[in-house]
Amino acid sequence: SDFKNFLVSKCHFAPDHIRLLTNQNATKNKIMDVLGDSWLPRVTLPADLVVIYISSHGSPSSLDVAGVNYIVAHDTDPDKLFTTGIPIQHLAETIRERVHSKRVLIVLDACHSGAASGESKGLQRTANVDASAFAQGTGHAVICSSSRSESSWESKNQPNGVFTKALIDAFASK
Repeated sequence: SDFKNFLVSKCHFAPDHIRLLTNQNATKNKIMDVLGDSWLPRVTLPADLVVIYISSHGSPSSLDVAGVNYIVAHDTDPDKLFTTGIPIQHLAETIRERVHSKRVLIVLDACHSGAASGESKGLQRTANVDASAFAQGTGHAVICSSSRSESSWESKNQPNGVFTKALIDAFASK
């Protein structure tokens, strides 16, 4: 909710251009439907900037017999990750195949979210990235709160995770 509010209030995204799925509405089927079927692929144009933000739990690869990391949806059964979770490794690939925008930013605030990068190029923590160049250019980028084997940190003093707070603060400062 806070990231959506930031996009609307500070980045001037139109409220009707954003779909917010939280709690019982954030099921695996609903998330995949909005991202890959009923909404996003049908409303985006090639020149649009698409921002997908997911804040949830992520599973370690050790919980899956094939070593897959999953985004945990509201209805995910931790004992049946293959059938009820969203494979992190396939999330960016699915969006690339189904959403026809040339500018896509995926932000994942979840443990083990670095598994989404697959064979993509990575940036070191110390690298400076020019966000305005990305906004004007083309390509698909994934920003993750943790590596494939790391946990993400929750904040004791803030309503969001440490990564989400830092991300909003960084985007706000341009």
